[in-house]
Amino acid sequence: MLPTDLLVTAMRLAIEEARVAYADGNSPFGAVLVGPRGEVVTSAHNTQRSDLRPAGHAEINLLSRAAQLLKTITFDGYTIVANAEPCSGCASFAIKQGIRTFAYGTSAEPSMEPWIPLVEVVAATRSGPVEITSGVLLNDCREVLEAGRAANASRTTRASGAKDR
Repeated sequence: MLPTDLLVTAMRLAIEEARVAYADGNSPFGAVLVGPRGEVVTSAHNTQRSDLRPAGHAEINLLSRAAQLLKTITFDGYTIVANAEPCSGCASFAIKQGIRTFAYGTSAEPSMEPWIPLVEVVAATRSGPVEITSGVLLNDCREVLEAGRAANASRTTRASGAKDR
């Protein structure tokens, strides 16, 4: 597990990434990759809508960016810190790439489909133990999710209204 000060620093960066995501019209999710020596490697956010890319989840973007930076697709000893619980697809992808430590702020968003909690994905992992820390800066993470949802709902309402005219 990461030291508390590093965990808080990484989570603050993940929250900032989530803000960038919703400012760009995307879902409010951000993630940070912390290396084995405690260094912040890179960060990313959700880009599904802005890039018109269904796989544009924060964690997928994060590991893709890290692969380019580090010239590897294996992340043994690395930690993903995310403002919200990774979806089952992102968690499975990350575990397949060697991630064995996750930290997140708030639990899964209510619209996640299929809803398979991270603990269940981890329980099905055959490649070794996976560590999970939840509730990191919980209130801050909840606030950014609510603000992002409100911003995106407002955009959807405005866009729907424009089509009706």
